[in-house]
Amino acid sequence: MGWGLFGDRTAYLIAMILVAIIAYIAGFISFYIYHRKVVDVLTTCPAYGVGTRQRLELLWARLRHGRYSVIFFDLDHIHQLNDELGYEAVDDRIRSALACFRSSRGSNSLFRWYSGDEIVVVCPTTDVEGAAVRLLQVIFDHELSATISVAPAQFDLKASVSIAAGRVQAAKAAGIRGQIV
Repeated sequence: MGWGLFGDRTAYLIAMILVAIIAYIAGFISFYIYHRKVVDVLTTCPAYGVGTRQRLELLWARLRHGRYSVIFFDLDHIHQLNDELGYEAVDDRIRSALACFRSSRGSNSLFRWYSGDEIVVVCPTTDVEGAAVRLLQVIFDHELSATISVAPAQFDLKASVSIAAGRVQAAKAAGIRGQIV
């Protein structure tokens, strides 16, 4: 006997279609989670635990540019510290300072290793000057020094970073270090 209007065969086919749909959805979700983990691993700098250039570019495309600013900082005298303390000790200090600042900012800020001893922070424009002051204090608390600049987010990420980096490089060329320029 059948199941009312439908025969056993129809009910069986409907059940198999539902199972296939559920399996497809579960597979898609599993693939998505796996893909996100792979992207996270491939776009995280292992030394400092911050995003790479690729991660920043991926996320930059999704940001609302008028609401974000770029904080660019260049660690001061890092080569001298590496010679005195060793690379691992300096990396530990940098990693600790970034983790401390990141925890104080919440998940709204994105950190990215830029090159050498330079790091970019993309954060909401609200109180970006306060964030720069806090970052400088955290860096000092970890017995490091940095020269920091803030720039409003432009449509082009490179332009925003270029403005802030140019200010930092000009300040360093003038002998100014350990402050916001």
